[in-house]
Amino acid sequence: MNENTKKRYVQLAENFYKTKIVGDVTPGKIIKSLEDSAVQYRPDYFRRLRNALAYDQIEKGYSKAAKKINETVNPVTVKGSDLTKKSKERRVKSVSLDDLMALKSGAIEKGDKPLLAALELSEVLGCRPVELFNLRIVEGMVFIEGAKKTKKGDRGLDRLVKVKYIRSMKNAITVLQAFKESTKDFKSDPHNLIQARLALVAKKRWPRRKATPSLYSFRHQVGSNLKASGMDRLDIAYLMGHQATKSVDVYGDRRSGSGGVEMEAGVSKEQIRAVVRENHTTAPVKMAVQEVGMSM
Repeated sequence: MNENTKKRYVQLAENFYKTKIVGDVTPGKIIKSLEDSAVQYRPDYFRRLRNALAYDQIEKGYSKAAKKINETVNPVTVKGSDLTKKSKERRVKSVSLDDLMALKSGAIEKGDKPLLAALELSEVLGCRPVELFNLRIVEGMVFIEGAKKTKKGDRGLDRLVKVKYIRSMKNAITVLQAFKESTKDFKSDPHNLIQARLALVAKKRWPRRKATPSLYSFRHQVGSNLKASGMDRLDIAYLMGHQATKSVDVYGDRRSGSGGVEMEAGVSKEQIRAVVRENHTTAPVKMAVQEVGMSM
């Protein structure tokens, strides 16, 4: 578990205590509140919240409480439950050029340089929103520190990416790094703050839309563009930060892709094969444990 995940877990747990529990926070109250609130959450969010609460209790030195929380079963998904599962929120998975320009114009009108920088980086790199704030320039390329990495090493991937306009990327990265530093004492993570700003700009531009683009929408759009370009699945998986080619199916739809790609892998095919499992049509191959051959 990386430091960003730990920080988000603690924030999530503290918010839960504040909004869901009255009086002293005890293991019994945590579990009861978690069960009572289950109908408000999607199953994947319930799991994330449960993990966050357990982690926070471990950090506070209450390992027995953490174990009980981890053993809490979601009453919505348990076999035989008649509780209604919360439906998925509608998500925008493609961003047209017109919509992109409208969002950029909105950011410029507000004088919001961090939002504009996030849009410029997201439209090119398609990285996860949380990854935007740990980008850096290495040997004239963009280094993306992968999120979702685990101790097992089976998720998340660092990658080195060649882009056409490295100077503008460097400037945008500098803006976001300054924004991250200026918000380090805030309770919300910088990517959530940027997402909130984006939502306000989008709502003003399209007040009648039920769903508007989010930072993740750009990740889907880039995934679509990469697929439409005919690029090799190994390269796509690498560029999207996946350790398996099968994971390419998660993001983007070839039909909504423009085929326009503004980046390529900054490492060799051999280095990509060392960290990406080719398993979309064949059995997974043994993955090398080492990171891509780069010294940072």
